[in-house]
Amino acid sequence: MYKLRAVRSILAHHCTPTRIFEVLLGGVFIFSAIAKLLVSGEFELYLYHLPALSWNMAVLCSRLLIGGELALGGLLFLNFHPRKSALLATLILTGFTIYLLLAQQPGGLDNCFCFGTALPLDTRHSVLKNLAMLAIAGFLLWKLPRDARRPQWMVISLLTGAFLIPSCFRPPDFMMRNWFLSQQEAAPDHISLQLFDEALVISDSNRVAYGNEVLLCFLSTHCKYCKWTAQRISDFSRKQGEQLPIVYIFNGTANEVDQFWEESHSARFPYYICTSPWFFRYIGKGVPVLFLIQNGQVVKQYGYRSFHGKEVLDYLRPAAEEPL
Repeated sequence: MYKLRAVRSILAHHCTPTRIFEVLLGGVFIFSAIAKLLVSGEFELYLYHLPALSWNMAVLCSRLLIGGELALGGLLFLNFHPRKSALLATLILTGFTIYLLLAQQPGGLDNCFCFGTALPLDTRHSVLKNLAMLAIAGFLLWKLPRDARRPQWMVISLLTGAFLIPSCFRPPDFMMRNWFLSQQEAAPDHISLQLFDEALVISDSNRVAYGNEVLLCFLSTHCKYCKWTAQRISDFSRKQGEQLPIVYIFNGTANEVDQFWEESHSARFPYYICTSPWFFRYIGKGVPVLFLIQNGQVVKQYGYRSFHGKEVLDYLRPAAEEPL
């Protein structure tokens, strides 16, 4: 009888409506953070698409958002400062809802990345989800008593761990760039696009125009990171507000290239379609590979995560002043 009473007492304490809603709201925030973390590369690209963010800022903001959701979810789930956490959740959800309403039309088809790619939501469904979470947060603010004191070391440990996890799972590009550069295969000394005119199947026009400086991007039509690279290059070029001398070299077929444009959501740059022997003759084994060419000489070589926009602009902007 004593054990049964103890179990009932525990259930009565922990299975109250407020506690259930705390766990539910905290669980949603934790799930949202993990879903973004597992596709953090795509989440970075989603943020980079926003006009105000540079690449490094998008990388940093992605980790702060994921860490913030982990921290807030953990605080609610573990009943650490639940009333303050519910208030913070209310403010964050209100801000995100206003952003969604202003940034996109309700019912838009784009995934807002609230739950990464695990549960794609368009704007309308994301707003409805936020309103439901706001209702739960409002209920908690109404019902929860004043926060009980908790050991500070527990709260600090939770917050520190939550904000470190995203960077440990996927270190920021700007911290790892030198390491990525060291892993690249040696670049050829010289690449002349004139050699391609007779050896490759050429794109829309009879000849791809180019100047003395050009960013030459070797991409495979089936490669996930190549599609990410194309999306990043497209946003990078759009944010400069000018036409940059960028040329794509594809390994694939014409039909695959058409599908590549759609799946990568990339702007269409001048391109060649290359057969495999020619393609891998220049880049070695791995894709994507980007060469910064100046007067036929390879000045810099980049991969997806080692790409450096400022370096590229220093070389390409003089060429962009002249028509391609």
